[in-house]
Order: sequence, then C-alpha cells, then structure tokens
Amino acid sequence: MEQPSHISKIRILYSLLFELLAGRSPVFPQAGEAAGPYDGLLASFSGLARQLQELLREQRLLPPLYQPQPVAPFVLVLDAAGRITLCTPVVGRRLGYPKAELVGRVFAELLVDTSPRQWSDILAGAGQEEQRLLPVELLMRTASDLRLPLSCWIVPDLGGEQYFVVAVGLTLHLGPPLRGGSDAQASPQEAAVNLARDLHGYIIRHLDTPLPPARELARRFGTDEFCLRKAFRQSYGMSPYQCYQEARLDKALQLIRDTGLSLQEVAFSCGFDLYGNFYRAFRKRYGCPPSSVSREG
Repeated sequence: MEQPSHISKIRILYSLLFELLAGRSPVFPQAGEAAGPYDGLLASFSGLARQLQELLREQRLLPPLYQPQPVAPFVLVLDAAGRITLCTPVVGRRLGYPKAELVGRVFAELLVDTSPRQWSDILAGAGQEEQRLLPVELLMRTASDLRLPLSCWIVPDLGGEQYFVVAVGLTLHLGPPLRGGSDAQASPQEAAVNLARDLHGYIIRHLDTPLPPARELARRFGTDEFCLRKAFRQSYGMSPYQCYQEARLDKALQLIRDTGLSLQEVAFSCGFDLYGNFYRAFRKRYGCPPSSVSREG
C-alpha cells in the first residue's frame, strides 16, 4: 500500500487536533513501526487524547465549547493568461507578499512541486463542462520560500477569460466554559445544557439579523422564557442578548480587519439597522471607534 505523503501526514495530525478541540473523540491511526517524526507525534497525540478523555470522565466534565468561525476567504482572480488581477487581503498575509507585488504576477510562478503541471492541466481542460467547479490541492511558495498547501476550487468563467482560485479557512472560537459538576450528567441538567447549546448555535448562525425577543426564542425552542434564560446563563455566564452582542461585535472587528467592506456594510452585516447604534456599541466594547481599526491590504 502506498504510504501517505508528508503533507498528508501533517494534514492528518491537524485534523486530529481539530477533532480534540471540538470536544469529539477522534480515531487515531496506528503509528508505523519506523518510529519517524510523524509516528512519534501520532503516538504522543494518541496518549494525550486518552489521558484527556479519562480525566473528563473522572471529573464528569463536559469539554469546552468551541464554535467554528469563518475567516476571510482566500480568493485570487486571474486573467486568461494566468496573471493575478485581484486578490483578497488574506492572500497577501498568508503568502507574505504586499498586495501590490501579487497583482500582475503569473499565478503558476507561485506554485511548486507538481502544482505547476496540475495548473497547466486545468487550463488545458478549462472548456470542459465538468470543470466548471474543480477542487484541487495546490502547493504554493511563500515570500520566505516556505510551502503553503492550499485546498481550493478553480472556477473558470463561461468565456474562459478569467479564473477564480477560491479557498475558505476556518478558525475555532472558544465560547464561555460550560459549568460542569457532579450533577452534570443528570437528565434535567443535560436537557438544560443542550437547550443552551442549541440557542448559542442559533445566535452564531444569525449574527447578520436582529435577535428575536425572548418570547419568540422560547417558542422556537419549545420552552418558556424563564427556562431559556436560566439554562443559557448557567452554561455561558451571560444572557442570550449579551452573547449575541459580543459575538456580532467580534465578527464586526474581524470584518473590518480582513475585508474591504465599508464600515456601514460591516454594521449591516452584523445585524445593526443604524450605523449610530453600531458605532456606540463598538466603542463601548473596544474603547475606540470602528474607524481607528487598522485594515489589512
């Protein structure tokens, strides 16, 4: 059987770390007999994961709640000759180039190993219908001569005059710790924790719209206002509205730093109907106006 490449092995290790952070119990592959660097790390990860899971069971604790948060997309726009015409700020940050140095460069010059040949094959088959949205693994060279694995999609336009290289990463956001205890496994407490988690997930998914009143939220989740507020505060140490306010302001700060959206667009994207309300909430939270945040790119 063909052995996985170094990049594939590193990807496996990171995926296992992600599973652990998300509070799940990953299945670790068996370390090889060669006991190389990869196998040593894998054995260490496996041992630490087992110890952590045993500790949680002994203490009857729920793992911390991490929520995946989308980050600014990695997007390159190429012309028919494969030259970069536009790119998002995160491209420059990950590759280590100022945006001005990327625009006009030939995309293939940034690829290493077998990636230039893959790119040539993509260009050669760009007119085929099945290649309208093509997932591909590319390896890019950074300004400091490091290698950046990129899981992306290549999207040629209908006329073959432009190509879009798109990748979206995720980051994990640690929510307030759940308050486990000796009674955390009792049925009523489990129901309260699940209710709080469901509401938290709803809040995170709907940051671009106003949060419904407590009565409407309670109706959606099949409970009453008192139980909903109590369950949420016990799990997250704050009210649902406080959580919503903090989460959308965190999102606003991220959008200001990582995108080219205007401040008004950021406000509307985070559920604020009026810019003045957004301005006051942002200043209260971070101690500075939104306009003072430095913007990348």
